[in-house]
Amino acid sequence: MQVSYANAFSGLKNGDKIKVFYRDDGAVDYLSVTEDTSAGDTADYIIKTVLSDGIVAFGDTVDKTLKFDDDTLVYDGSISSTYASAAAKFALGDKLTIYYDGLNGVKYLKYQKDALKGPVTNVSGNALSSLGATDNAKIMRDGMPASAAELMKNDVCYYVEQTDTVLAYSKKITGVYEDALPNKDGVRQAIVSGKTYNVGTSTAFSKLSSNKIEFGDSVTLLFGKDGSVADVVTSENEGPVIAYILSSGRKETTNPNTEKGRSYYIQALLTDGQTAEYITDKDYDDFCGRLVNISFANGKASVKALSGKSDASGRFDWNAKTFGNDTLARDLVITDVSTFDKGTTGAGGRVYPQRLDGLTLASSNVLYTQKNSKGEIDRIVLNDYTHDIYEFGIVLKANVVSSVYATAGSYELLINGESRNIMTSGSAFSAKNRQPSYFKYNGQSLKAIMPLTEIRGAVSSITSDTAYIGGEKYPVSDSVQVYKNVSGTLSGRDFELIPLSDIPKNASMTAYIDKTPSLGGRVRVLIVD
Repeated sequence: MQVSYANAFSGLKNGDKIKVFYRDDGAVDYLSVTEDTSAGDTADYIIKTVLSDGIVAFGDTVDKTLKFDDDTLVYDGSISSTYASAAAKFALGDKLTIYYDGLNGVKYLKYQKDALKGPVTNVSGNALSSLGATDNAKIMRDGMPASAAELMKNDVCYYVEQTDTVLAYSKKITGVYEDALPNKDGVRQAIVSGKTYNVGTSTAFSKLSSNKIEFGDSVTLLFGKDGSVADVVTSENEGPVIAYILSSGRKETTNPNTEKGRSYYIQALLTDGQTAEYITDKDYDDFCGRLVNISFANGKASVKALSGKSDASGRFDWNAKTFGNDTLARDLVITDVSTFDKGTTGAGGRVYPQRLDGLTLASSNVLYTQKNSKGEIDRIVLNDYTHDIYEFGIVLKANVVSSVYATAGSYELLINGESRNIMTSGSAFSAKNRQPSYFKYNGQSLKAIMPLTEIRGAVSSITSDTAYIGGEKYPVSDSVQVYKNVSGTLSGRDFELIPLSDIPKNASMTAYIDKTPSLGGRVRVLIVD
């Protein structure tokens, strides 16, 4: 590491030893500080988090916060700099050794990059033994305490030997391996389904550059502690998956002989809340918007529809970790998807458990549940329950023309403060001017306009999550849209989108909700007069 004299040696004291290296012309080339080994006690720490004035280090029972002066000397090998300069490169898993002086003050620090064991991919439950972790090792999975049984297949694991701690990461994406940068022989970045990801380990490099994984293959990238690709598995090695099909089509792909062609593919929402793209063995357009089982053979996905029925029901209590008579896992992932209509694209997204807390769900509200090895529900797919997957706004204008020959409609919508003009031919939607609504789409085409319900009564107070209206308490959506009625003064439009915090004091307003709160409804639109 090369730094300026001022930064590197501002901490030098009388008696410190330096080496001076000269160029052939006699000028000073660079200086190096010889490590002073006369310090007293030492202590090793593995960095967990870097703060502005120090670090949080892994501890045996609790983490330890250490603070350092900006001018504290830091050695990286034989090159020294100040803490203020060196800290910029510190990261999770790096090691700092503190050298103390005779008065137990910090004399200097020694830095070592990436002192963790790993990464090791948990392929068949062997990660802990491969890392050398003890039977009593503390396990943190995605930042949450976990047991060995809760480690999942293809989790990327590291070991902090000093504190007997295992760090596991579950983030992954599945898609089509499309290209490598700068090239496949020297891949530093992988392009998968149109997105670029940094390659972070020799394992990932070896697989992505080999002839065992070719352009056009469906692959799953596994991400490590720094967010880069730590490992790669093919779909066949990952096994069958349950998913909700968002869309399908054909796309250009490259085969192992670098010949371009067109292949069928699907985009799917997995039960862990992540999206994936797979090359398929045929056209699965009729499966869009459906819950399916995806299996793999010869590098291609095959799809079979699931019944979409679950027996799970009852009150959802996230604090008690119960859903009816079932127990919920701490790492529960919930997704909500739109109901199936043949010939339409799907819509879905992740919902956090707090969203359902205190609600009572019928079995018809749940399409699928999955249980872990403890018998706890760790995956739930909802049946179009929360409405959080849709867009909300106002129908500014609606015009329907109907005759014995044809029906057509034109609509001006206001969504997130932006105006959209929609034309329909052969069909029309029942909608009123200035009607707050939510909107369902089939790809880019409007599929339905669903009116919101006005909550009768004066809004006495409102916060980011709660409104008191007519003496009753209503939950407020975290993406509530607040429109100020400007009576057409804004380029002919009637409403201006404003932040919730900008509602004038004592303003008169009307709230609109999608369904009753007991069924998961939220205040979605507020109109301020």
